[in-house]
Amino acid sequence: MLDRAAFPREKICGDCLNPGVWKLVEALGVREALVLAGGSPLDRVIFGELNGRCHEVQLPDTDRPEYAVKRSILDQLLASEAAALGADVRFNTILTSLRDEEDQWHLQTNRGKITAKCLLAADGRNSSVASLLRLRPRRRDNRVAFQTHFHHLDYEQGTVQLHLHRDGYAGLSDVGDDVTNLCLVSHPQQSLHIRKWAEDRFCIPSTAAWRSITPIARSDIRSPYPRLLLAGDARRVVEPFTGEGIYYALGAGTMAGKAFAAYQSGAITDARPGYEKSLRTLYAKRLWWNRLAHLAVVQPHLGSLTFSVASRFGWLHMLTSRVVEPQIAYAQ
Repeated sequence: MLDRAAFPREKICGDCLNPGVWKLVEALGVREALVLAGGSPLDRVIFGELNGRCHEVQLPDTDRPEYAVKRSILDQLLASEAAALGADVRFNTILTSLRDEEDQWHLQTNRGKITAKCLLAADGRNSSVASLLRLRPRRRDNRVAFQTHFHHLDYEQGTVQLHLHRDGYAGLSDVGDDVTNLCLVSHPQQSLHIRKWAEDRFCIPSTAAWRSITPIARSDIRSPYPRLLLAGDARRVVEPFTGEGIYYALGAGTMAGKAFAAYQSGAITDARPGYEKSLRTLYAKRLWWNRLAHLAVVQPHLGSLTFSVASRFGWLHMLTSRVVEPQIAYAQ
């Protein structure tokens, strides 16, 4: 397992685990460790319209709640578990070139050469693997995301908030220990304006450290190589407003592991067909919400109207339940 950073490290993310993630972390055997590591169960969602009016929705009271945890904690836990199970985990390792030759992947890094039968690219929306193999598609938009953590003693515990703004939107979540995660999405031309609005609206200190990433959306990437799979944002970037990125990443990663295990055993000669079938199951009936969310946030007046109408007729709770209660199934 190669990562260009040194763990633990923060990563631009809403830090929210969808309830569907619990089945995955239970299957990986890390649920107890995750809860003990720190975080915050979430019991309410607050939707904010353009005019400042807010609508509150209670989340289901369950042993698999919507949960917020910093990526520095989650990723360190998963990397440590992988190492404990025998994985060779290498931090501060940057991939500089690769080629598929003689039934082997040959990887060149800043710390030496590596060969491997199979390769899983789980390296984000700006995937180095996809870039080096010229697989990355043209960007669909030029929106940019900003994220920061800050201490806010007055922030309502157990709450996730989604606020529309004429220049983009903001998402906040309580990640425990009086720390709030704030993510903003806008176009670069409006980024300073929306950050100033967020600093005033949510009392963010001027010393807060901001991180950024782009693009927010791009086309799906499919592997042309039988022994290369892509997972998470490296494969498909979903609208972050839905908060489902970690769910998809862990689900796809688990499915890729099953596909590679079948390949290594000799049961199959191409890891892609079974993996693609499993991914269709993972994303089934979920991408409609992603498309709806994208429409709402790129046209915030429409999104604001949707919040208002849905709240008035009792649909907001139904829509929220559809978002936070995904079920994962594995195609055989």
